[in-house]
Amino acid sequence: MKSNTHPSFAGKVVLVTGAWGGLGRTFVRHLLASHAKVILSDVCERPLADLAEGCDLPQGWEARVLGQVVVDLNAPDGAAYLHAACRDIAPVDVVVHNAGLAFLGYYEDIPRDKMHLQMRVMLTAPMELTHLFLPDFLQRGHGQFVFIDSVAGFVATSLGSTYSAAKFGLRGFAMALSGELRGRGIDVTIVYPFFTRTAILKVPVFGKA
Repeated sequence: MKSNTHPSFAGKVVLVTGAWGGLGRTFVRHLLASHAKVILSDVCERPLADLAEGCDLPQGWEARVLGQVVVDLNAPDGAAYLHAACRDIAPVDVVVHNAGLAFLGYYEDIPRDKMHLQMRVMLTAPMELTHLFLPDFLQRGHGQFVFIDSVAGFVATSLGSTYSAAKFGLRGFAMALSGELRGRGIDVTIVYPFFTRTAILKVPVFGKA
């Protein structure tokens, strides 16, 4: 779902959360191949050489990685910290909400702290980040939010109730936001990946699921 036509990312500054995950790294590689400038955000920092492992990136791609911001989006001030850090690096044109995590198990077996962790990282944090970056975009008259959702945001996933709840919520928020921003120069994109072979599939299982 998108409010306008497909954009060119060349020259744009793109923030990617969950940048070192399987999908995150793939997004970053495609952005660099499109000559975008990127800011990487995750709970850890890794050598930039890891981005080039197993793929061909354009010459000089390292200079277009503007920075890495290590932040825990589960922290109460995580979103605000990330926004402030990005402002110190460069004006952001595109925010890719990609950070996520998964747990499996019957709902009664999922620890409450894990449930809250999942909802905060996958739903509350993207909403907070959007609230922080939106005034910047509106002031400049352009910008884009990309929400990495899931087929679990369309079809409820048994043994993944909290994951589905977060993805349904993210989808609803992004759709409502798209309506509010129509005609105001801000694009909203929702991406629905199917099952992908990434580390998120190696999830903790609680109870006897």
